[in-house]
This record gives sequence, structure tokens and C-alpha cells, in this order.
Amino acid sequence: MKTEGAVRIVVCGAGGKMGRRIIEIARLSGEFEVVGGVEAKDYKGEPPPCEIVDDLSRVVERCQVVIEFTSPEASAMHAKICGRIGKPMVIGTTGLGSLEMKEIETAGKSSPIFVSPNMSWGVKILTEASRMLAAKLGDGYDIEIVEKHHREKKDSPSGTALGIAEVICEAKGWSFPDVLKHGREGKVGARPASELGIHAVRGGTIVGEHEIIFAGKGERITVCHKVESRDCFAAGALKAAKFIIGRRPGRYTMRDMEQA
Repeated sequence: MKTEGAVRIVVCGAGGKMGRRIIEIARLSGEFEVVGGVEAKDYKGEPPPCEIVDDLSRVVERCQVVIEFTSPEASAMHAKICGRIGKPMVIGTTGLGSLEMKEIETAGKSSPIFVSPNMSWGVKILTEASRMLAAKLGDGYDIEIVEKHHREKKDSPSGTALGIAEVICEAKGWSFPDVLKHGREGKVGARPASELGIHAVRGGTIVGEHEIIFAGKGERITVCHKVESRDCFAAGALKAAKFIIGRRPGRYTMRDMEQA
């Protein structure tokens, strides 16, 4: 049901797992109106419950904000479209590289763009807890990140794991990403104190798990977040969509949303 004053959204990647959940939750909430969806020209899956086009330019003027869960390349292209007309945008796509981020930063000069590889509020708190622990524990604790996702995930390690690693490095004064160690094999020798290990597990239908281990002498602290449903990501994306409307041009993150 749509209510008066509902936020008009377009969902890019409307036929994907995340796109479908965003559309469904948006429609059930009554706070949003899905005015269009974008999918690839060769998309052959089940049609999402909204009008679908293969070019964001055809529907972008109808909405107040674009929500993006596609590929890094498509996200950069869609950011450019939004940037040209100053349209707010939420990007939850993972695996964004330096080239895509450069395009998004350029678009952010004209549009407010919210970017987060993980829209879960719980993961946001996990990230802040990791930052605090890294700073408070000081030296003497080895830090490892283990992330687990479904077998179809295309990027590794996850954007969330890299984001957590980056804030830990900030807290420790380490150079990111130089200190990262992606897995270990063979006779690698003793572990350096200023090394941050990241390990990726892929299998089955695991939605997403992130575990951060702080291992000291005779004790260990572990913080962990496990996703049981993609609904937490969808709800976070919709919350970000409401937040970004009316903001000044620039790039925004989950930390900005907490401070608002």
C-alpha cells in the first residue's frame, strides 16, 4: 500500500535477490512507491513486480532516489547518469574498484550519493566495535578477519571485510591495504605483529558472516555478525534512501547516517 508522500524510488538490479527484496519491503511498508526498475537487456529471469527498462535514463526523472544493487561497472554508469541531473543515489553494490569509485566520486560532485558495501545496521555497529577494540587493546593482539558467503558471490574478500580491515588499520596506524594477508599457504614463517589476515569462505547459500578475531597471549576476543535474511540489507538501503534525499552533493556512508 502506498501512502501520501511516499518516497518514489527506482531500483537498479530489480530482478536480483536484493532488488526483489527491496521492492517487496518497499511496497509493504507504504512509505515508498516503486516507479520503475532497471535490468540488463538480456535479462531472462522472472519479471519483478514493477515496470522494467534496460536504461536508467528512461525512468530516472520519475523518482526521488535511485537504489543500486548491480555490478561495479553498471553502478559507475548509473552514477554518471544520476550525476548529470543531480539525482540522489544509494549504492549497495560490492566489489567496486578504483575506476568505479573514481566515477562515483565525480558524480558525487553534483549528486548526493550514499555508498556502502553492506547496508546492515548491525554490520555498521560491528565495524565501530572493531575500530574501538583495535584502538583500546593496543599491541600484543593479532587480528584476523574471516568472512563467509554463498557460492555465487563474485568478489573476494567481501567489501564488508575490506571496510572493517580499513577502519582497523586506521585505529592501529597501519598502512591499508599493504598490511593485509589474504590466506596463508606453505612455510610462511612466524606471523608478523602488524599483519592483518583476511580469509574468505564460499559455499552453499550462506547469506553473509563476518568474524573478527583479536588473539592475545592467553586470551581471545571475537566479535561476529551473521545475516539470517537479506531483509536487513533491504531495510538498510531503504533507510539510506530516505536519508540521502535533500542532502548536499557528496559521498555519504553509514557513519553519516548515524550522525544525522
